[in-house]
Amino acid sequence: MFSLQSITGVIKSAFLTALTLLLTSVIFSGAIAAEPVIPRGKGEFCVEPTDVMRKDHMKFLLHQRDATVYDGVRTKKHSLNECVTCHVQSNTQGDFIPVNAPDQFCESCHTFASVKLDCFECHATTPDSEHSALRELLPSKSMLNVMAFRQKLEGRSTYHAVDDPSLSEDLIGILKE
Repeated sequence: MFSLQSITGVIKSAFLTALTLLLTSVIFSGAIAAEPVIPRGKGEFCVEPTDVMRKDHMKFLLHQRDATVYDGVRTKKHSLNECVTCHVQSNTQGDFIPVNAPDQFCESCHTFASVKLDCFECHATTPDSEHSALRELLPSKSMLNVMAFRQKLEGRSTYHAVDDPSLSEDLIGILKE
């Protein structure tokens, strides 16, 4: 009769053989992701060195988002819009190909790294898009000024006007209430 120890050994051996065959078939079938296709941007160089952008681009984008949303500061250097404008490609008819399309700048690296690309659930994937998913909901520049000023009054940030720093005394009085 078979002992429990011999049955366990056979199961372990069968499992390791199956795992080895599976890994071998995956490696030789080409199921391993190929190196990403990275189309070159339009400028001479990026706003940061390539190795820094590959590793830290999300930190720059999140910092830019916080500066814009919380402090009302808008700059172009690390804005997602500027990234899209520089890295978008055109098809043979001259139409922009969305940066999140297969084999395009953003999608190709994110697929290779198995990282979800969710920026474009709200943001435009091509320059000068008529609208992004949230365009209708975005506040005007004057409303961003009000939001930034309110945050200053609440002690959460430094006030930075987006466009016109002047706010009427009536508005200041309402915000202080």
